[in-house]
Amino acid sequence: ALPPAPQCALLGALLLRLEGVAIALYALMGLHMRRWLAQARGQRLFNRGCAVLLTGAAAGLLASRRAA
Repeated sequence: ALPPAPQCALLGALLLRLEGVAIALYALMGLHMRRWLAQARGQRLFNRGCAVLLTGAAAGLLASRRAA
C-alpha cells in the first residue's frame, strides 16, 4: 500500500479527470438539446418529461414516511 499522501493525490487527480468527462458530456448534451428545443414540439416534450419526473418525485416524497 502507498503512503496516504500519494493515495490522496491519485484520488484527487482521478476525481478531476472524471469531473472533466462529466462537464464535457453536459456540454455535448447541451449542444444536442439546443437544436431539439428550438422547435415547439421539442419544448413541449421536454416540459412534459420534466413534469412527469417532478410528479414522480413529489409522489415519492408523499409516499415516504418521516421517522418520528
